Amino acid sequence: MYYGPVEEGLHRPEMVRRPVEAVTHFDQRVFSSDDRFDGEYVKNALLGIQKKAVLEKTGCTVECELEKAVEKPVTWRDKVNAKKAFIKRVIEKHGDWTVSEIAQFTYSSRNTVKKTMREMRMFGDVEDYCYNFLKTEEEKERLDVTLDLVEDSYMTVNCVKRLHPTFSRFKIRKAMKDRGLRYRMMKTVSTKPPRIPNSTRICRVISHITQALCDPSTTVMYVDEMKFPLKQTAKKKWQHKDLPDSLMMVENARPVEKTTLTVIALCSLKKFEAVQVYSGEVTAVDFVYFLNNAMASLPPRQSYTIVADNATWHKADLVSATKVSKFLFFNEPKIFQLNMVENAFSFVRHAFRIRRTVETVEEEICQIVNLFFDSKNEKRFKGYYRNHLRMLVEFLEKHKMK
Repeated sequence: MYYGPVEEGLHRPEMVRRPVEAVTHFDQRVFSSDDRFDGEYVKNALLGIQKKAVLEKTGCTVECELEKAVEKPVTWRDKVNAKKAFIKRVIEKHGDWTVSEIAQFTYSSRNTVKKTMREMRMFGDVEDYCYNFLKTEEEKERLDVTLDLVEDSYMTVNCVKRLHPTFSRFKIRKAMKDRGLRYRMMKTVSTKPPRIPNSTRICRVISHITQALCDPSTTVMYVDEMKFPLKQTAKKKWQHKDLPDSLMMVENARPVEKTTLTVIALCSLKKFEAVQVYSGEVTAVDFVYFLNNAMASLPPRQSYTIVADNATWHKADLVSATKVSKFLFFNEPKIFQLNMVENAFSFVRHAFRIRRTVETVEEEICQIVNLFFDSKNEKRFKGYYRNHLRMLVEFLEKHKMK
């Protein structure tokens, strides 16, 4: 098991079978929530926690105002007109200055100063800046006619661009979004009957997590497993254009490509606390061994609750008969959004695909462990935490009225 990063060259992992001891006592306490919960009370508590997390992101204290005055964005046209007006005032005040002196004082180009001086001589004032390549009303109407047909067809931005070459893809995409259109995956129809989630159970899970978050002496933990097929690589890589095909790297091809590792990971709201690497499928015995050691490594005389999914090895009779099972609180099946470790896995999956190539499984294990204990994870987990709170609020609002 690992509780922090490993230094390459100083540690050689070894896969061994370890005995599982029957632990009958933990210095850590089990957190128990109140089964009776009020949806509105839980929502208000969650919103308060969410507001505090957002305030911490902005660097404010809890007492400061969350809503700040949002300045109206200044357009490029406004910036150019303000610059030209500034140049005009400098010219009027310092008529004996050269073009270079005015350009240097106003942080402008010589061409801009010359153009402003020319406008002042010809018209007595500077002209308002107008955007280049403005489209005529006729061109806009023709584009609108085409966009009216987009929603009922399979046209893409490139298709519209071919019909209206004078418009940029950016403008076409913006026009589509202004109409409320989004380039989304089409819905697939499954032949299996849809699974109806248990709204009461979902609200119970959210209430349990919220009560634990509100208790300063309790730490919420999340546990899950993740597979690492060592043959997996990124789909693209920067390679020299003159590199022959025989020397180009092949996707999903590594020296240890036949091996798949499995990792059990336990995380809190701030970081990954413990991980263990297995060479095969995880069993109930492996899960008990991991939990026994992970819980023993946590600070004593504090309360803990561990949110877990409903995998068969999580709810096996062997696990239920142990003392450590008292810490487990099971999520509603298929509602992975309520388990924050799933969100934290997203970075690990990405970093795993772009890891450097090594020759041995032991080196791969060191790389994988270091992904979980990356020094940048502290900042990432703050974002995972805020997203976790958003998911809790969203699911509570969706299911509390059912």
